Amino acid sequence: MAKGVASFLGQNHRVDALKNTAFLQFEADNLDVDTIVFQSGNTVRYTFNGSPDLSEIVLGRFLTVNNSTNAINDGAFAITAVDDSSDFIEVTNSGRTSGAADEATDSPATAGTIEPLTVPAAANQGSLFIEKLLEVPAFFEEDGSNSAPSISGLTLVNTSGNPSAPSAGEFSVNYDTGELIFNSAQAGTSFEVDYWGKGSLVEAEEINGLRRLGGSVFEIPLIGDEGSPFLKAGSSPTIVADLVFKGTDVIGPPTRITVVVAGTSDGVTPRVRILDFDNGGAVVADATGPAVGGPPNGTLEASVTLDLGLLSNLSTGLAIWQVELSDPSGSGDAQISYLTMDF
Repeated sequence: MAKGVASFLGQNHRVDALKNTAFLQFEADNLDVDTIVFQSGNTVRYTFNGSPDLSEIVLGRFLTVNNSTNAINDGAFAITAVDDSSDFIEVTNSGRTSGAADEATDSPATAGTIEPLTVPAAANQGSLFIEKLLEVPAFFEEDGSNSAPSISGLTLVNTSGNPSAPSAGEFSVNYDTGELIFNSAQAGTSFEVDYWGKGSLVEAEEINGLRRLGGSVFEIPLIGDEGSPFLKAGSSPTIVADLVFKGTDVIGPPTRITVVVAGTSDGVTPRVRILDFDNGGAVVADATGPAVGGPPNGTLEASVTLDLGLLSNLSTGLAIWQVELSDPSGSGDAQISYLTMDF
């Protein structure tokens, strides 16, 4: 049985064959930091002066901070929470474990959420130096008004169209994959990229898209063979889909995973497990649903929702999650059609 494959970033938008998503510039520049306060673990809250618009900043971006009183507060940190009404962003700073470096009144720091990256020190695709953005960038005026990607100190070779080999002091963009191409003169150099993001790239043989249901809830449709609305498995546990999970340091921890299941006959009791392939098959979620049923090959109308319960073994970095499906009752084929994640 063929398996679905998806890259899931937890962003607001996605790219599909029709490219019908809105383009948002998930950046905020020249943020004036008021306070820097440790929360717990490695979480630090940056609160800003002047009521900046933080409404379009999403998890997975980085807060870049400079000129703090305490140098440990400077750097590029993965964003874990945003509160536009209270003017703060929370980040993970592995160097902070207490309030000793807090800056409680009008810090001199400035910040922004332009995406940082470092050019590979050596060619990594043939003779090319390539680094990939978190999102696929829009080309110049793709939606009628947006700017082209920009990097301070470098010149963009192609504001649209196909990428080309850049000379020293230039860079090029692959607008299909989100890859930036650099000249060897920039090897090992760190930059900040300002661009309009179209969302994370979804790669799929049998997963047709990633849809935001509202708030921070995302839905991944799992499409079966020959257009069937289900992936299915019998009594033996079967891996029916693979998900690329970017890690809690990038997108934050999901709080809930829910799946839509059905059966090919009465009495089917679907069991669904999420396994971390890169962590020795560690179980992220495991639940067995109530008995379900339906006509052969199931129908969406006969489906039920199964909450996978408490989540565990959430990796901080990139991992492949496998969706395992079975019918322990042996009554028929268990079927799965959608998976949703809450953040």
